[in-house]
Amino acid sequence: MMGSDHTEFTCPLSGKTIRLQSIIAGYSFTEGLYTNSTDAFDFADHTVHGSVSLLMAERFELGHRFVYYRSQRDLDVESFRLTFSGRIEIANGFGVEAIYRIHNFDDLAMLTLPYDQYYTANIVEFNLTKNFSY
Repeated sequence: MMGSDHTEFTCPLSGKTIRLQSIIAGYSFTEGLYTNSTDAFDFADHTVHGSVSLLMAERFELGHRFVYYRSQRDLDVESFRLTFSGRIEIANGFGVEAIYRIHNFDDLAMLTLPYDQYYTANIVEFNLTKNFSY
């Protein structure tokens, strides 16, 4: 039989104020057994995530997001992502946005030399934006 048999627990939180446009955080734990046509493996995954959006001035916004993921047992991987963003509205709903993302992935089950089972990325984006209201 192929598929996944698992149990999951999640705990989301969120809030909002005038200056703090939003704050979101959460935790998730999943454990179970996955099978396919050739193999089966046991897993226990932990995920922590959060984001904050701040209105610094009438037309200037800052944001931060993060995700941390850790899988253990037959899989042994770790990953995190950090995102920093800023947006300024110029005029008539048009704006400029800058985003910086950091991503890291490690396969900790492969700790043999040379250790090459990791991935790191740094990504920068610049965007022109437009707000629409109806």
